[in-house]
Amino acid sequence: ESENMRIARNKNSIWFGCSGQIDKEQQKQWYKNYINKETEYMFSIFHKQTGAWIGAVGIYDLNSSNFGYVGEFGRLIIDADLKPEKGLGIDATICMCQIGFEILKMEKISLMVFSDNMSAKTTYLNAGFKIIDVQKNTETRNNIFMELKKEDFKFINAHDFTEKN
Repeated sequence: ESENMRIARNKNSIWFGCSGQIDKEQQKQWYKNYINKETEYMFSIFHKQTGAWIGAVGIYDLNSSNFGYVGEFGRLIIDADLKPEKGLGIDATICMCQIGFEILKMEKISLMVFSDNMSAKTTYLNAGFKIIDVQKNTETRNNIFMELKKEDFKFINAHDFTEKN
């Protein structure tokens, strides 16, 4: 799945902080470094009906703070060429938050999204994230910082959410 992730990420590089293309060797080095980090969790997303890999999502930089156990949500990628229907981004986001809060015992999850990534911004707002700060990035793009606290998260079935909306 690492190679699938690299290809999907390169197709969508505009939405990542490091927007250049990643070659196979860079991906191998990233993965080698990644598997040795105890504060990062990355999950592949497989389509329920077909079993095909369609994306990935992660929580990383987990640490203890005055607020409790916290981390950052990100690296969400759904390969548009492989996904058979809409709504998988919200499914993955809600599922990852449930893992963060229920299994990893996190108290808060934060993220950063570019202001022009309307699809991702809408997904995160629908999952319950709140905007906490906006910072200028370039003339046409801002960084939007969001967070979701455990007490504000509604534990719902992600698939039910997408069917109703």
